[in-house]
Amino acid sequence: MQRILDCLLELRRSTEAAFVFALLRCCGFEYSYSGVRLGRSEVPGRAPLNLDTAVDLERVLTVVQALFESELRRRVAVYEKYKVLLTLCSVVLTLLGVAVFSSPAASSPWTRVACACSVALLTSAIAVLLAAYDVHADMEIDISQQEVSLRQDDLTKSLINSYIAATSSLGQRNSFIVDLYRVARTCFTVALLLAAALALTYVLGPRRMLH
Repeated sequence: MQRILDCLLELRRSTEAAFVFALLRCCGFEYSYSGVRLGRSEVPGRAPLNLDTAVDLERVLTVVQALFESELRRRVAVYEKYKVLLTLCSVVLTLLGVAVFSSPAASSPWTRVACACSVALLTSAIAVLLAAYDVHADMEIDISQQEVSLRQDDLTKSLINSYIAATSSLGQRNSFIVDLYRVARTCFTVALLLAAALALTYVLGPRRMLH
C-alpha cells in the first residue's frame, strides 16, 4: 500500500513538474526539467569566499547576514503577491462562470471557445501559483559540534560561508518562484482580456436581440 502511495505521489510531482516546465519554456524562461523538479532557478550560486586575507571578519559577517535577511524579505514579498493573484484568479473564474451561464450569447461557438481558453488559462495560473507552495528543502544556518571547537576567527569564517551558501540557495529558490509568478501573471492577463471580451458580449447580447 505504501509503495502504491509513493508511486502516486511521484506521478503527481512528475506531472506537475512537466506542466510547469512546459509553461516556463513557452513563456521564454530557460529551465531544465531537473531544475523545475528541484524548484530552483538555473542561475549559478555564489562561491565560498577565501577569507584568509580578510581584515574585518565581523563586518563581512554583518554584510552576509544582511544579504540573507534581504532574501528572506524578498520571499515574503513574493508570496504576498501570490496571494493577491490567487484571489484575483478565483474571482475572475467565478464571475466568468456566472456570466457565461446567464448570458444569451453564450451559445455562440466563438464564445464557447473564448470561455474555454479563459478557463484553461486561469486554471493554469492557479496551478502554477500552487506549485510554488510545494515543499522544497532550503539550506539553513547551523553550527556543528566540530565548529564549536574552532577559534573565533575560524568560526566567523565558517559562519560567513554558511550564510553565503544559504543566501545562494534561498536566492535560487526565490528566483524560481518569481518566474512562476510571471508565468501565472501572463496567463491571468490573457484570460482577463478574454473575460473582458465575454463581458462585452454579455452586455451587448441583449441589445442585439432587441434589434
